[in-house]
Amino acid sequence: AVVYGSSNGGVQTAMFAVNHPEWARALVIDGSSTHVNPIAAKNWRIRAEKTFASGKDMMDSSNLAGINPEAGRAVAPTPPARPARRYDIRGRFAVLWELSALLDYPFTPHLNKIKCPVLYLHGADDKIVGPGGSVGMHRATPGSTLRLVPNVGHIVLSRAPEAGLSEIL
Repeated sequence: AVVYGSSNGGVQTAMFAVNHPEWARALVIDGSSTHVNPIAAKNWRIRAEKTFASGKDMMDSSNLAGINPEAGRAVAPTPPARPARRYDIRGRFAVLWELSALLDYPFTPHLNKIKCPVLYLHGADDKIVGPGGSVGMHRATPGSTLRLVPNVGHIVLSRAPEAGLSEIL
């Protein structure tokens, strides 16, 4: 399979390739990181705890009042209002907690086990993950390719699909 993963999905994509090398033909990982710094980990953990306690999605930036001000620099501007999502909030808690766990259990040391071609895409202006995540992943993945796309934020294919597709194709 040729697999695309963005943000936390990029971590899952890398794990798929490490755990199932016989199924992974190529990967495109967009705006991701398999490690986090202590400030980001604290931010994700606070969001997880607030999500669980309030029942509100703390990945949604409209719910961020009172979140760790030190980590606030990683928070994207408030997006336009979206219709309410219907899902079990415990799933959102698990995703946020998983992101914070990358501090204690980074996946980066395992990336050298990936045997297929990997393209790391990252918006040079990403304020959520930051390009350093993909740079570190690229350095840890033998034979991988890194493309930093100028003037683009988090997740290249959603913000500048033409630029992202031109790198893939």
